[in-house]
Amino acid sequence: MDLKELRVATQVITAEAGRESWLQRNWRPVTMLTFVGLTVFHWLGWTALNLSENQTLALLEIVKIGLGGYVVGRSVEKATIAWKQS
Repeated sequence: MDLKELRVATQVITAEAGRESWLQRNWRPVTMLTFVGLTVFHWLGWTALNLSENQTLALLEIVKIGLGGYVVGRSVEKATIAWKQS
């Protein structure tokens, strides 16, 4: 990611974190908790019976991408706060 993209992403995250709406501040954690819940349901066998293995693997790939994005987003958010405080 180049510096310009990182700055834009930082601005978006900072703007979202400063909003008053609970949903605007917490949409990323809620989304990831939903994906985690779906993954746990899959492991417990509580998924749709008509999903093929390829469809299930594609959905789990989305979870991996989302988790990576969430981790990067949180890291940028924390780094922005630390940078502003210094």
